[in-house]
Amino acid sequence: MRFSVSDWQFSRWLLLLTTILLMGACVPSTPPPALTSSSGRPTETPTAAGRDTQAPTIAPATPTKAASVTPTSDLALSIATPSLAPLSGRFVFEHDGNLSIVNASCVQRAGTCERESVRLTNVPDGFEVAGSWDLTASPDGNKIAFVYRKYDTTTTLETGDIYVLDIAECVAIEGGCPPERFVRLTTDPGKDSSPAWSLEGDKIIFTRQDLGPYSYGRHLLYEMKPDGSQQQLLMSEARQHDLGPHQVSWSPDGTRLVMSAYGDTRLPVIFVLRLSDFQLQQITHLPSEPDEGQHSRPRWSPRGDKIVFEGDQFFDFGGYLINPDGTGLTRLPLDNGPTRFAWSPDASKFIYAGSCKPNGTCLFLANADGSEPQQLTQHWAPTATLWLP
Repeated sequence: MRFSVSDWQFSRWLLLLTTILLMGACVPSTPPPALTSSSGRPTETPTAAGRDTQAPTIAPATPTKAASVTPTSDLALSIATPSLAPLSGRFVFEHDGNLSIVNASCVQRAGTCERESVRLTNVPDGFEVAGSWDLTASPDGNKIAFVYRKYDTTTTLETGDIYVLDIAECVAIEGGCPPERFVRLTTDPGKDSSPAWSLEGDKIIFTRQDLGPYSYGRHLLYEMKPDGSQQQLLMSEARQHDLGPHQVSWSPDGTRLVMSAYGDTRLPVIFVLRLSDFQLQQITHLPSEPDEGQHSRPRWSPRGDKIVFEGDQFFDFGGYLINPDGTGLTRLPLDNGPTRFAWSPDASKFIYAGSCKPNGTCLFLANADGSEPQQLTQHWAPTATLWLP
């Protein structure tokens, strides 16, 4: 067969075109030329904050198991308990007929004041450390004076005597001191109560309620040495005849006493007694009608400028502050029936007993003006309190 030139050229061109097309498919494309500015320099393509513009790889989220939390009563209490600044000293309180002690620093560890407390006394059934008749401590904070008595439900006559215990000795005894370790100061057949240790530590003021047929119910102020010796009337019986003093507290300078006694309404109110001349000043008053109510358990501030006491008027229970001269009466903003106040050594706070759930009465802490009350316990029912250095 004979091909013409045109046929041969066409076949050659077709083969060449096919080859070029096949080679072009295998050669990578050439990137476009860089953009240039008017100066001739390459223009940089902007990136996000100069970082690599390659899209990051996002791994799918792996689900994690939430940490388990075991609920406890301490946790529940700590949630409701604001953080408190460090406190110094020790709390002493009476509950269930016995005394206990705990470091005041327990308030920083929610729910621990009860667990960290140590029993100071261990009295048998039928007896009680009658803390409701007040506690007092020696100035160095090493000893406590208190009333100890047999609890007798068969008679309306209340008896009791004043005893002293050594704190270090009783803390060292597991379960607290038994009665045979107490030191007995009074042995009168009547009721001795309301001990108040002087700031110098040289005497204890207390009240004595006679059991005579004509004098029972009348309280008289006495004084004695810390070992129980030299017991005598603080002032003549005639001057005390209508006073009926009880629940006594010393002024910080040791020159005066504050007490609950019977005033012009024949109801207990607050009096201040100047010891240099036994001059009495009534600093609180109750209305004559209706004839009910009382002001009781006064406690002098360690700073000397305030007295805190309990008021019960028309079944309205409250705590009050007053100046020693009778001015500045103020009701504390506490609505849980506060009672048994005890000042901190620096007078910036106090502890007290107040109503709570579910027990009925618990230990509380508040600032000296009654602000920021804080419940410290859940199961105690304290009937007396004391804040030691």
